[in-house]
Amino acid sequence: MKICIATNSGFQVRYILQSDIFKRLKSQNVEIKIVCFPSEIEFIKDITNNEVEIFSEPERPIKSSVEKYLEYMRFFTRARYNSTSEEIYQRMFKLGTSPLRRFGIHALMMLSRLIRNLSLLRYFFVYLEKLFSNYSDYSKLLKDIKPDLLILNSHGAFGFDKYIAYAAKDQSIKICTVILSWDNVTSQTYPAYYANYVIAWTEIMKKNIVSLIDYKPDQVLVGGSAYFDKYYSESGHNDTAEILKKNGLNQNKKLIFFATRSPNTYPWHPNVAKTIAEAINNHNELNDCQLVIRPHPIHYRTNSNGDMVYNDVLEKYIEISENYPNIYLNIPEVYKNTNAFLMKSTDAVSLRELMDASNVIINIFSTINIEAAILNKPIINICYEYDKPMYKFNRENPRFNILSDARETHNQRIVDSGGAAIAYSELQLIEHIKRYINNPELDEHGRKLICDREVGPNRGNAGNTIADMIIGYSNNL
Repeated sequence: MKICIATNSGFQVRYILQSDIFKRLKSQNVEIKIVCFPSEIEFIKDITNNEVEIFSEPERPIKSSVEKYLEYMRFFTRARYNSTSEEIYQRMFKLGTSPLRRFGIHALMMLSRLIRNLSLLRYFFVYLEKLFSNYSDYSKLLKDIKPDLLILNSHGAFGFDKYIAYAAKDQSIKICTVILSWDNVTSQTYPAYYANYVIAWTEIMKKNIVSLIDYKPDQVLVGGSAYFDKYYSESGHNDTAEILKKNGLNQNKKLIFFATRSPNTYPWHPNVAKTIAEAINNHNELNDCQLVIRPHPIHYRTNSNGDMVYNDVLEKYIEISENYPNIYLNIPEVYKNTNAFLMKSTDAVSLRELMDASNVIINIFSTINIEAAILNKPIINICYEYDKPMYKFNRENPRFNILSDARETHNQRIVDSGGAAIAYSELQLIEHIKRYINNPELDEHGRKLICDREVGPNRGNAGNTIADMIIGYSNNL
């Protein structure tokens, strides 16, 4: 069997190529071809030990106005109500730069609501978007590769996925969508195409795939998450003192771990870090604590000139770590000069170790909630904003509304689990940290519930299982 894997970002590379999925596929004598950004080819060669053939993605086509608006509508469209798509509509409407644009977004939302109960119309709009898309270069690419199966990580929300999927459909190439992340079904788009089959993380995700985006139950397999395999590996739990020493941290102090999210969606990370740094200095209960700030890998994105896009944010983290004692930066192991923020395979292990050594883990409605729950570490989610920013950004951008994130479908499962504290103010944040430092067993039952809901089956062996599903199910089609 010849398989083509399409990669659009470092997250996809990490999930497919840097997990047991890729290792297992290679062990089954599968012929693997990879399509990636032209600028990432050398990095992908390094990641795969130069053992597979790599193809450059064609130049992206210029989208027509019709194609653009049909893409917009997919963000709002679901087969039934989904709070996340409603929140996305509100953000996009507020982003409208003119009354005409806002009218168009509103009209698309009304249309998506109209077709919520009309499956034939939903299928029609999927067909219509394909009709108005130019994917001829991707067709030529697949004719050169001639794969039996195309592996994607989205339903058309990532990069060039939809174009290469359209080409595969025309050439009767089977498509398998391996869902990348726990929030993708609810927070990404309605399909631009339908794969032959989908591999989900959990039964909850499968139900969402069937009820929200119109797949049939027998098209959806539940394999678990390859990303979490490392958390169930016996070799992944090292001595805390050893981990702290390796990371240059104080072995005699408790560790508060702050995992930031993309600076595109929450611009107050330095403010949060400074709040915690001041609390460590000023509160006796936290005097024996230290803080590690973990910048999201997107912070290290570079532009076409090779310049760091978010250097001003990173400088603020450095300033805080230099001005306050017991504050440290944990820099992701990212390949330099990569637009897709590709991470080295060792980074996932380092992150797991550092989280395992932590006493409290703070994040902002990200997958870190699940990782912390697996490790049974107290979890705090930030759900407030600051009045005064520490660097320049557009305050009018509605993406900077953390309350809308809390209302999204997947995040509501974290909120109502009872396994994670939600901080709605600076004062609450500090009080939550104190509670958990003094009593780390608090909310253990809720953390177990998060694991039961979000991790899925085949724990520690999901990557191998998913690879077997990819091959076995495809052979039976």
